[in-house]
Amino acid sequence: MDEQITIQCEEGTLVNVGPRNKLSSVTYGGGDAGGGNVTVTYSYSGFNVLSVAHPEDPSIPAPPG
Repeated sequence: MDEQITIQCEEGTLVNVGPRNKLSSVTYGGGDAGGGNVTVTYSYSGFNVLSVAHPEDPSIPAPPG
C-alpha cells in the first residue's frame, strides 16, 4: 500500500518525499531488562521525489490576504 510521507518541524520546515512510498522493513532493538531505550526503525522504498519548503523562504510567494 502506498504511503504519503511528510515531516513538519516545529520551526516550519516541511519535508515531503511524495505519495508513493512502500514499507520495506521494520527493525526493533534495545529495551533490555535494565530499562534501556527501544529503537524501532521503519524503512520505506519510494520514487525520486523530494521537496523541502519553509514558510519564511523568500522565493515562495506569500498567500493572498
